[in-house]
Amino acid sequence: MNKFKEQLINKYLVPQNKKWLRVMDSISVVFCFICTIVALYYLYFVIEPTKKLSFSLTIVSWVYVVTLVPIFFVLYKESSLKKYERLAIVFFVLFSGSSLLFSIMQLHIQT
Repeated sequence: MNKFKEQLINKYLVPQNKKWLRVMDSISVVFCFICTIVALYYLYFVIEPTKKLSFSLTIVSWVYVVTLVPIFFVLYKESSLKKYERLAIVFFVLFSGSSLLFSIMQLHIQT
């Protein structure tokens, strides 16, 4: 049992020191940034701007774009974040980005 506990601590409860893994984490934020830019393009140029829902999605998209920049720097720079904390941030960013795109596409399909 102690061996399992030590392996768990060594695997997830230490800071992420490998640069290539930090780069992979930050690439996920770049991917979500691009997805948000695509969502904003759809909101401004494809979907009719008179819809009430599109205004709220526009606000959410802009807030998401603004918050992705600091998250990128947090994930890219060496910090005291544990591996599981970094993984949670990456999953949150990816799932919220895909949720935003699904909302945009659902609005696009309704028009």
